[in-house]
Amino acid sequence: MNVIIAWLIGTALSLMIKSITMINDVQSNTIFIAELSKNILPGQRITAESLVADLPQIQKKSVEMISAQRALQTMKSDMPELEYLSDNPFRDIITFQTKGLSNAGIPQLVSELKDIQGIESVYYDEELIESLPGSLYRIQTGFFVISLLVFLGSLIALILRIIRDLRTYKQDITIMILAGSHDSAILEDRRGWSIKWGSWSALIAAIFMVINILFINQTLLHDLEITFLQSLMAIGFMIVIVIMLHAVTTHLTIKSYLAQLNPNIKS
Repeated sequence: MNVIIAWLIGTALSLMIKSITMINDVQSNTIFIAELSKNILPGQRITAESLVADLPQIQKKSVEMISAQRALQTMKSDMPELEYLSDNPFRDIITFQTKGLSNAGIPQLVSELKDIQGIESVYYDEELIESLPGSLYRIQTGFFVISLLVFLGSLIALILRIIRDLRTYKQDITIMILAGSHDSAILEDRRGWSIKWGSWSALIAAIFMVINILFINQTLLHDLEITFLQSLMAIGFMIVIVIMLHAVTTHLTIKSYLAQLNPNIKS
């Protein structure tokens, strides 16, 4: 049961991390198109592509040159009736994505692109870009609140589970007190036991999450656009939280038991 709760904590953390980066991720996936001049020279085309890739607001790996000939061939393959089209209506274009650029930064980027020799026009979905922050903020907030509720519920469930497991050791604690064990020794013994089981629970839950990421829910993760790095961050946080929760809850619970069983022990 502890493994399932730890897995829920990790999953909730993944969704919380995703909700925080949601607007930036969506903006980063917006496609921009830089249309080149009609009679651009091959050397100018290569230089323009290089200069676009070097701009700090642009994801370098997303930059792609699509020639007018390639665009025409693609159109003809999709629409066979255009097979005998003699004149090419297309121009060379450069497509790219930004690094989560805000609305305020887009005009500056467009201005910098138009200053590059050979680039004539820049196109992007202005309506989508302008409407994104408002609509996404509401989705982001709802997504975060649901994830937070699952996270907090999982934490409470894990704490109650740990306390329930510790109740079975109350009689053992009584025996240890009667045998002359000091409260520090009892606390250390139970805390070590709890950290060990907490570590195993977190480790098994982490293994399940990694298997889930790599082999099972790849499509779901792709649809939610949860990156592998975000998943690894959530797994790391989950392991730390579960182990710390076991240690702290066990320490406080056992200390409470000792205070009840031996009134002379200072709380």
